[in-house]
Amino acid sequence: MRRLASSLYSTLRSACAAFKHPHSRGEATSASPSSPLQYHIDKLGVHLTLPSHPSMGPTVSTFTHEQLRENCRCPQCYIKTADQRRPLRFSDVSVTSLNHSKEHSGWLDVHFSDGHIGQVPFLHPLSPSAHTHKQPLPTSATSWDPRAGLHITKAPWSGPIDALQWHDYPSLMAARDSDTAAYDMGLFAVYCELERHGLAKLRAAGTAKGVVASLSTDLSGYVIQSPWGSIFDIQNTRKGNNVAYGSSDAIKPHTDTCYFETPPGLIMLHCVTPAERGGHSVFSDGLFAAEKLRREHPDAFELLCRVPVPYRVCIDDWDCLAEHPVFRLNEQGDVTQVCFADFSRFSLGWRRPASELSAMYEALGLFREIVNDPANQVVMPLQEGEVVIMDNYRVLHARTDFSGHRYLEGCYIDWMGTRAQARRRGWNCLKSDRFGAATRGMLTG
Repeated sequence: MRRLASSLYSTLRSACAAFKHPHSRGEATSASPSSPLQYHIDKLGVHLTLPSHPSMGPTVSTFTHEQLRENCRCPQCYIKTADQRRPLRFSDVSVTSLNHSKEHSGWLDVHFSDGHIGQVPFLHPLSPSAHTHKQPLPTSATSWDPRAGLHITKAPWSGPIDALQWHDYPSLMAARDSDTAAYDMGLFAVYCELERHGLAKLRAAGTAKGVVASLSTDLSGYVIQSPWGSIFDIQNTRKGNNVAYGSSDAIKPHTDTCYFETPPGLIMLHCVTPAERGGHSVFSDGLFAAEKLRREHPDAFELLCRVPVPYRVCIDDWDCLAEHPVFRLNEQGDVTQVCFADFSRFSLGWRRPASELSAMYEALGLFREIVNDPANQVVMPLQEGEVVIMDNYRVLHARTDFSGHRYLEGCYIDWMGTRAQARRRGWNCLKSDRFGAATRGMLTG
């Protein structure tokens, strides 16, 4: 929890630094002996001493004048039912004083220079309860930032993942029908593994069709349409309009749908019928491979971050064409997306200088060596009724060759819907007497 709380406050301070105000404002201070509220106001904004987890001391966070004004939740400024602000009608306003709200526990009344009194959910402004005037979460939960679901520490891996556990599908479905809290906890546990390892697996889902449609809707809220439908059947006996269909050949590590302008973030596969021989699923951590390449071949890594690669596939009425670098980075330089598929690269449409293309092919080969190395792979022989979910922005997947009939049912979902559902479920679990401690343990790894 210490790391999560620290992340919250450092994130807020960083956000404030981007809002330096050019106008001069007066300064004020307050440390009323009758109130624990302590703050200092200057031209930049309000420097407020906030409580945090009991194991930590108070933390001073800075919020700009504009930040506080646009986060007012009073009826004049905010549409409660839509959870969105009304058009902004202020300019060059400043905060003059703060005090605890008498109406909403955990909120502050913020007085502005134009006479407006704002209502701001200050102590945990990002929690769902802050938007709906509900009572704040217990102290043990308020230091968890709901965005922490987006910042669960990634755990790069090579070879077997000892921490990856099987989730029991029948128990999860039973909880959905009779125990909402347990169902939230079960799905949130799946989500945490996807964030941390890029993989999650469930067992005993049976052989009936519809498992991925039901599970993906609960996990993400919706399914992404593709040229093969919203739910697709991967069988070696069907029409071969995809490298995975109509064949029992081995497939090398790749991420899916690089030819989509926005590839889906997650893939879900349900094994209805395993092959008689072979057909094992193989996974390689693109995050581990990218960091290994960055350490050992920095020039190749830089090239794969900078030069976009074209991908194209034509299926029935679909002509999908897109370009992506192999690695996308965030502002901190962390790898946030891997996009790699040898079999759909549109190299005839790759218009780059010949010298750069030669260097790119060499860099692609170095990355390919890492993800194809058996020492860096997890082999998972999916059995009947087992479900695997993988992060398509991180984990490359493959299969071994096989004989006999093999049937997987699959679908695509995205990270946006999955994280949106997970934030709500995470808050529900944190404020639960039954699951609060376990949830905090999952978040901190």
